[in-house]
Amino acid sequence: MSNIIKKFDISSDLEKLKNTVTLAKNNENISNIKVDNIITLSNTNDVEEVDCSLVSFDNDKLNSYIDKLKKFSDFTDCMNDDYIKIPIGNTNFVPQGSCQVGDYTLLVGYTEGENSTLYVMDKDGNVIKNITLDGSYHCGGISYDSCTGSVYITGKSGADNGKSSYINQYSLNDILNNNGSELVPTNKIQVDNNNSLKSSTNDKSSVAYLTVNDGYLYAGNFDKDGKGIIKKFKINSDGSLGDAVIINNPFEKTQGMCIYNYNGTDYYMFTSSHGKGNPSNIYIATMDKNGNLVKCGQMTLPCMAEQISNCGDNGISILFESCAKEYRGAANEVIDDICYLDPEKILSLSGAISSPNTILMENGNPNSGMATM
Repeated sequence: MSNIIKKFDISSDLEKLKNTVTLAKNNENISNIKVDNIITLSNTNDVEEVDCSLVSFDNDKLNSYIDKLKKFSDFTDCMNDDYIKIPIGNTNFVPQGSCQVGDYTLLVGYTEGENSTLYVMDKDGNVIKNITLDGSYHCGGISYDSCTGSVYITGKSGADNGKSSYINQYSLNDILNNNGSELVPTNKIQVDNNNSLKSSTNDKSSVAYLTVNDGYLYAGNFDKDGKGIIKKFKINSDGSLGDAVIINNPFEKTQGMCIYNYNGTDYYMFTSSHGKGNPSNIYIATMDKNGNLVKCGQMTLPCMAEQISNCGDNGISILFESCAKEYRGAANEVIDDICYLDPEKILSLSGAISSPNTILMENGNPNSGMATM
C-alpha cells in the first residue's frame, strides 16, 4: 500500500468530511468498498482502504449526519493535519486524557472495575506499551513537567470506592523503562478537604483534570451543577507540590484545561461537556488584575470532549470519550482520534482575539504568538 494519505475538509459531500474518511491510494481499481457496514463508497477507482475515524452512521443517515457536523465548522476549521487514533480496539477502555512528551504521546483512561491504563505511543500513534496504574481507577487528566521529569495523573482510590481523590506523580523514566509490571506512583498527593475539590452535589473530594504551566500545576474538579474550583500548586524541585492557591472556575461541567500564551497574554482554555446528546464547548478566559478568570471566547465542539492539552509546536490537542464502546452507539458524534488544533485559530474563531493575521500585521512580528509550555 502506498504511504500517501489524504484527509479532506468538512463540506456537504462525503469526501470532504475532515478526519472522517482517510483514503490510502494505490494502483488497484476497486469499485465498491464497505467499511464495518457503516458506509459504502462506489466508483472509487484508486482506493485500497477506507478508515472511518469520525463517523457513526449508515448510508440512509449520511446526509443528516453531514448536516449535524456543519454546526462544528469552527472546530474542523481549526484542525491541523495531524491526528492520533485512540487504541481502543475491542476493549472497554474509556479515554480520559493525553499529553505530549517530546516524540511520545501519553494517553490515560479507565475500564470500569479495573485499575486505569496508561498508553505510551510514538509520534505516529503506534502503541509502544500499555501500563496498568497500580491502585488507581477512573483516572482523569494527565500532564508532564519537563523541569522535574514528572508525569501527573489524576485518579481515585479503589480501596474506598472512590471517596479519596489523588494527584499521582510518576517518573517519566519509570514509565519509559516499565517492563509490564503495574506502575506505582513515586508520590501520591491526596486532595485535602480544606477548600477541597468537592462538587456541589457530591461529597467526594474529586480532582478530575490538571495541567502544568510555567512551574505550576493546576488541578480542578468536574461539577455538572456548579462552576467548581481550581487549585494552583507550585511544583517543587523534586516534583512534589507546594501550597495551593484557589482560583474560582467561571465555567460549569469542566473536563479539561490548558494554558496558551499569545503575545504575552495567558489564555486559559477549558473543555466543558456532559452527556452523549449535548454539544461540548471550549471556553476561553484571561485573568484580571484581581486573579479572577474572565470569559473572552467560546467554541462549540462535538459531544463528550475530555482533556485539552497544549502540545507546543503541534498545537492544542483534544480527545473525546465518545469513541468508547460504552458510548459510541448512543453518542451524537463519535470521534476516534486525538485531534490537534491551531491555537491561534481557536482564539480567533472563538472570539477571544481578532484575526491572527491582522494582529501579526499590526505588531509587525511574524513570530509572535508562539506557544509556551
